[in-house]
Amino acid sequence: MSQVLNPSVPYVGAIGGSLPPGRMIRIQGYVPPISQRFNINLQCGPNVSPRDDIALHVAVHVVDRVVVRNSLQYQNWGAEEDQGHMPVGPGQQFEVLILCENEEFKIAFNGQHYCSFRHRMHSGQISHLAIDGDVMISLISYESGLPQGVPVGHNVPPSPGAQFPAGSFGPGVHPPNYDQTHGRKPGGPDLGGF
Repeated sequence: MSQVLNPSVPYVGAIGGSLPPGRMIRIQGYVPPISQRFNINLQCGPNVSPRDDIALHVAVHVVDRVVVRNSLQYQNWGAEEDQGHMPVGPGQQFEVLILCENEEFKIAFNGQHYCSFRHRMHSGQISHLAIDGDVMISLISYESGLPQGVPVGHNVPPSPGAQFPAGSFGPGVHPPNYDQTHGRKPGGPDLGGF
């Protein structure tokens, strides 16, 4: 497992090999109260202008309260998928898990399965993760196999100078129904929301 702690946003980083089935990416962060939108892209290269192909584009439109999924091939966007509730809002911490499977990505927010997104290109082409927009990231983790359940904010210090609001939004706050000892819902299997 490799980790990136408190990266600057916009962020572009190599994922350390490809993204074969069974590999998972864990992203923990905070949505500032003034956030409009942020994006998480699994890319087939490091370029952002012009952008390399994107196997999975997750655009969290905070103001519009929708999460759009898509892909980009040869500078052309595919068909958008946007069904589902809004799993995160302004002033909240979050954890996103992206699990690569043979036919699809499974995406979970805060320990709850959110959606699946069928592969539109071979996942072995993915080489980089890019994050941009109105978001603060505290942890990016690349993991093999099933999730091991690291609770949101667990042992992850905030970025130097990061200003989290006082009260319920600071580091170490866990999503509802999280068991802080085991990183899962009480009584449920440790599958990280999948």
